[in-house]
Amino acid sequence: MSLSVVLAGVAILAATLHYFFGLKLDPREPPLLPQKVPLIGHLIGFLRNGNAYYLDLSMKHGQQICTLAMPYGRTYVVNSTKLVSAVQRNAKTISFDPILTTVAERLAGITGPELEALKEEETGGGGAHRKVVHSMAPSLIGLGLDAMNKAMLANLENFINALETQDQAFDLWAWTRHVISIASTDAVFGPENPYAKDNYEQTFWEYELNITLLLVNVFPQYTAKGAYQQREFMAEKMIDYYRRGCWKQGSEMIKARYQTGIQNGASLEAIARLDVPGGTGILSNTVPTAYWTLCNVFSSPELLADVRREAEKLFTIDQTGPRPVYTLDTSDLRIGCPILFSAYQETMRTRACFASPRYVLEDTLLNGEYLLKKGALLQIPAAVLHHEQSQWGPDAASYDPYRFTKQNSTKRSPVAYRAFGGAPALCPGRHFATVEVLCFVTMLVMRYDMTPAGGTWELPPPNYSNVAASILPPLGDIKVNVTVRKGYENIEWKFKVTETPAEKSAFGLASD
Repeated sequence: MSLSVVLAGVAILAATLHYFFGLKLDPREPPLLPQKVPLIGHLIGFLRNGNAYYLDLSMKHGQQICTLAMPYGRTYVVNSTKLVSAVQRNAKTISFDPILTTVAERLAGITGPELEALKEEETGGGGAHRKVVHSMAPSLIGLGLDAMNKAMLANLENFINALETQDQAFDLWAWTRHVISIASTDAVFGPENPYAKDNYEQTFWEYELNITLLLVNVFPQYTAKGAYQQREFMAEKMIDYYRRGCWKQGSEMIKARYQTGIQNGASLEAIARLDVPGGTGILSNTVPTAYWTLCNVFSSPELLADVRREAEKLFTIDQTGPRPVYTLDTSDLRIGCPILFSAYQETMRTRACFASPRYVLEDTLLNGEYLLKKGALLQIPAAVLHHEQSQWGPDAASYDPYRFTKQNSTKRSPVAYRAFGGAPALCPGRHFATVEVLCFVTMLVMRYDMTPAGGTWELPPPNYSNVAASILPPLGDIKVNVTVRKGYENIEWKFKVTETPAEKSAFGLASD
């Protein structure tokens, strides 16, 4: 039998199934977008292009909200800031909480009674997962944030110091990924950090890259064998971490997660397993943001000069010892580097790819216009909102590092910036990530010259297929050379954390 006959048969079968089982909409629902392959066309597009698929559809069809027919049911995609505000006003019926159950089951491997204890209360569960998530926020501002910053910056200091003796070109993405991974997770988990042992860090990044098939959840032990095995390996290490009581030496965030989970009926094993996909929250935003911000600054002579002028004013200099000591206090970053802060936020705006998911718990009339049916999945893709010209101007698709330093003549919606998600699921660690990236970039631009080994800054393309990443990681790498800046030799460099009250520890992020 020829291939053309087989393909024709498959096409006829798909068309027949679509005719009998295709999605039938209520006329009040958002318009249904066509797909080239009946039943599975949109799923194929998503698996190939990740969350960037939603941006492609938005550019092609221009609907402020639409419906996609997926094999598992309808998915609504919100493409307008106006409707995002309406979604957030209906938080009781359009909820993030069922997503937590999906994460616990598919990405953490929690099942049975342990899953029921975590599941949202609205569907008969114990609600422990929601309470664990909410317990983190108080520990990520004020003194809790300061303690994590101290641990994180001690690692950054060591890694950046080591570049003084780096005499060969190295892969910038690989180096940045390792530095931020260890600095971040040491601050979270403490001296017994699982990421620093037994190849856990490398295993996590392989798992993160291959997470899509775990989400699809069709016999994952076979269809997602690699990610499944990586998940189980990391779960074993995390369970050991908690059983040995290592969490007691961890951050206030880890202590809060563990104690809240236990108090609300979650088992030690379930809490440990939640920290497997929890790594994406710690690293999958911060690492690529640090990398792209660094590339954006060093590849632009004008921006680099401006950032250095700002940075020079931030360091205090002590010349009483055998060599000068330059110290950067993290509290000064909140108001002292507006250009770098703008470049950082613009990096996230142009590289954000995450689609904030919600489940429709009850039939809901959105904004008095669109009927959303119970049981549907709803997605709010950040990239679409970040390209909305009514919010960001005619150059919305372009990177402008000075964008957030300018007075915008058009009043921007508070929901237009989605790099850290949106209410009520705004990333609780956003201020920790901001301190880390700004300190990382500031110290590097002050101390070193960085040049591409190939002579020009030819950056790798983003990896659109990575659905776990909030910020698109690179698909490939670039080799760079690093040398100490002339006039800045024989200096000791330090970070300092001045303890700050909770109400003054936050940055003025566009998402807040």
